[in-house]
Amino acid sequence: MQDATASQKHILKELQERLTTLEAQVKAITQDQGTARESFRYLDLQSACDMLGVSRSTFYLELQAGRIPYTMVGRQRKFLESDLKEYLLRNYVPAKKSLI
Repeated sequence: MQDATASQKHILKELQERLTTLEAQVKAITQDQGTARESFRYLDLQSACDMLGVSRSTFYLELQAGRIPYTMVGRQRKFLESDLKEYLLRNYVPAKKSLI
């Protein structure tokens, strides 16, 4: 009787470990999918201008200079949200240390 109970406890412990492993794998997969979806989110011109906080003319100047990549969909330019975030990071200027 005790041998059967020990065996059942061992099986239960093994199942709990496998369940914990599976939960961790599912969590990692769902996080990866969320990141993938975000990296392929396309914005139109106005949404891109709004995200960067610039006017259309300023945005066009950056496009002409080749600083912002884009994709042509038909006759419209589309901008990857991830590319615009990289653009912001490339142009980031940290604050100077205060003298106070």
